[in-house]
Amino acid sequence: MVAEHDKYRSFITTAGGGVTLTAGEPLLQPAFTGAVLSRCKEAALHTALDTSGLLGAGADRARA
Repeated sequence: MVAEHDKYRSFITTAGGGVTLTAGEPLLQPAFTGAVLSRCKEAALHTALDTSGLLGAGADRARA
């Protein structure tokens, strides 16, 4: 996924942007969300997480 963003690195940095995880509920996929955010950090890309914070039954899994 970050490799895909590398194609747009010049535009992202020139525009002062970054990567935002949103849609659905990113926290319902904590491993994937964490991996993407970590890879973006390694690539020095600004990140944001847009979440409602609602995990429902997934709250117990997120603490693991």
